[in-house]
Amino acid sequence: MLRPTLIAGFLAAAAAVSIAGSKPEMPPVPVVLEASAEELKRVTDDVQKAVDEKNDELFAKALEEMETLRHASFVPFVRTGLKSSDSGVLSASLRAAAAQDMKDVEKDVRKLLKAKPSKKDGTGLTGEVGAAAIDYLIRLDVKGEESTVFEDFLTPLLADERRMRASWGIDLIRASIHYLGKAKMKRAVPLLIELVPEPQPKNPNDPKNPPASYWQERVKLWQKSEGWARWALKEITAQEFRSYREWDAWLKENKKDFK
Repeated sequence: MLRPTLIAGFLAAAAAVSIAGSKPEMPPVPVVLEASAEELKRVTDDVQKAVDEKNDELFAKALEEMETLRHASFVPFVRTGLKSSDSGVLSASLRAAAAQDMKDVEKDVRKLLKAKPSKKDGTGLTGEVGAAAIDYLIRLDVKGEESTVFEDFLTPLLADERRMRASWGIDLIRASIHYLGKAKMKRAVPLLIELVPEPQPKNPNDPKNPPASYWQERVKLWQKSEGWARWALKEITAQEFRSYREWDAWLKENKKDFK
């Protein structure tokens, strides 16, 4: 239960630090360049060392270099990383696979996206790897997973304080919004509209409200994704409104088109 006094204190604190824009912000896409001879040697040496030492942390770090550098000799290392059970290695491999334009692993990426949550913590594999898998779909323009992203990733994220607080929370909400906006998923519009205003309980006196800590995490995500939500809404609806009130009024008049 979230008592009115706690709500008041939270809202006052949030007002002092909450910063977001009022215009659509187009999600950036990483620029990928062909590796120079010097970069090729450095990255190859690093990744080979990590593989030889069976060091997942070093392997993931080396793969991260391949997210913005492309070379045919990187592909075998990326394929090795895609078979890893380590979420850090697997996530970096997925992003590297997109950078290397590895379209042949699309089926494997789709399977990862639909994999069950990790038994270790219930969220780690789904969240961290899920964000990277969605990023792969975005960068290689792979459609068809809109329902999975919306129902299994974005919606559960916003309902779970633990997920929002995770290190991958921001990556996941951004990737989900980017994918749904690019795919122009109409069914996502009502939820995307809810991501426009600063998060706060509609009725502070409702005993069913989540705790103040939940709203604090929602605000943190909102600060990093509000502009992206506006961009997605513009992509899907071809409309652009400044306030939530305007968006809500517009949706009520057009809700039959966005069920």
